[in-house]
Amino acid sequence: MAKKDFKKNTAELFISSADQEPTQEKAEVSIDQYKPPKGYKLIREYKSERMQLLVRPTLKEAMKKEAKKQGLSMNDLANTIFEKYLERNGIE
Repeated sequence: MAKKDFKKNTAELFISSADQEPTQEKAEVSIDQYKPPKGYKLIREYKSERMQLLVRPTLKEAMKKEAKKQGLSMNDLANTIFEKYLERNGIE
């Protein structure tokens, strides 16, 4: 069995010197480029939270017409509107 050498400074083993540059740069990865491991699926988050909103009657009617035109429920249309607004403003 080899004898252990405790004379080395262990901190130097973990700290890189300033003249060394990282060998790899982190690349920006978009959601479209990500492929989940085999057997996994990317699914949307379940709608499990409730909100009660007060809106103007004209806004409600306009949303109702738009939802019908797109073949969506008013709830799905509202979720889509909220998601697009937050994406556009960079809010997660």
